Amino acid sequence: MSYINPFSENFFVYKLIELLGDLLQWLFVPDENYFNSNIENLKTSLSLKIPYDDYIEIFGTIENVESSNTSNVNLNNYTVGGKQFSINNFIDFGWILQYKENWYSWARGIIFILLIIYNINQIMKLFRGYGIGEGNSRITENSGGVAK
Repeated sequence: MSYINPFSENFFVYKLIELLGDLLQWLFVPDENYFNSNIENLKTSLSLKIPYDDYIEIFGTIENVESSNTSNVNLNNYTVGGKQFSINNFIDFGWILQYKENWYSWARGIIFILLIIYNINQIMKLFRGYGIGEGNSRITENSGGVAK
């Protein structure tokens, strides 16, 4: 009788909710050591395929290099194949800067126009069921092969 009494702790709805909660926990919550064992399996298979321990040792030795042993490299003037290069004028993008505002204005204008066309097409699809580019010549099975 307590299963049909809504004020009882054994009311069948409470038991059903408890069973549903247990089912969801069983479906979506993994075991306690599930991730730890899978991480260990991944580490061992990865270390067999890619010997990353060697790289860790190399990077460890690089970390221990003292800062007094560093050398300076000057890229302002260097010679390659008998030609003198300077990093400051190797690639000069100064000509782009004078046209930058023009290019940005044109790009913004084109994007703005394309967004307006896109949104008009989406509104037409919403009301008519097909976009502007599809036209009104859609043939359906119910129309008997005649364009609507």
